[in-house]
Amino acid sequence: MPHWNQLLRSLDFSESEAAFYLAALEAGSASAQELAKKAGVSRVTAYAAIESLTKRGLMSAVIKSKRALWSAESPERLISFFRSQLAERQTTLQELESSLGELLLLRRGERPFIRVFEGNEAVNAFYDDLISSGADLMLEIGNLEAIQGVIPLTALKPYKKRLDKAGIKVKAIYLTTKDFTPRPTTELRYLPSKLFSFNGDIATYKNRVALLTFRGKVVVVLIESEELAETARAFFQLAWDSAIFEKGSPSTTLGN
Repeated sequence: MPHWNQLLRSLDFSESEAAFYLAALEAGSASAQELAKKAGVSRVTAYAAIESLTKRGLMSAVIKSKRALWSAESPERLISFFRSQLAERQTTLQELESSLGELLLLRRGERPFIRVFEGNEAVNAFYDDLISSGADLMLEIGNLEAIQGVIPLTALKPYKKRLDKAGIKVKAIYLTTKDFTPRPTTELRYLPSKLFSFNGDIATYKNRVALLTFRGKVVVVLIESEELAETARAFFQLAWDSAIFEKGSPSTTLGN
């Protein structure tokens, strides 16, 4: 019996279902209480096994003297049942294989994970994510005047200290007409304000791309996607190679 019990368990029978089916097969026909005793299970477990096995067409009952006597269907019926199960699973497998592309898109690594923050907590959320990501470098393109129009430089000082403490370096391309001294850990280039006009900020770090807007209330969109981060890094490098570098030129406030 141990061999058959193990075999039935491998075919998705629970331990009690396997024991109950084998007990019923050996007994021929008996009450639920008698089969429970023979299988070594409680009456509650026995009735649960009866319900499950009956739904599968592997047990049936006859009424004798107002008593329900249960019997297991033949082993041939058991084989037939599992053949039908195998056919259903084969069909399911084919459906899964045909839908593999859609399933892959559901993976977090393939489908971007997006979070949106607004108002006063948006900047906090951005820096918290930047530091907790474990990044050692942030790439940034931004508009200094747009940021300062919403967030004073004094309010950004605590965030800059957190970047220093976390050892996060910054490469920044900035649109501005003002002069600021960059942090020692910042490499800076800038865009001529006469040629460009935008009011946001794009930061790339680890597998994240952060989009920030500063017109009206602050809005931060954090996108977690290795593919998008790689794309953003490529575009940043293109912009970096084309940007202007001058000593003492203005630096970004988000990283400086």
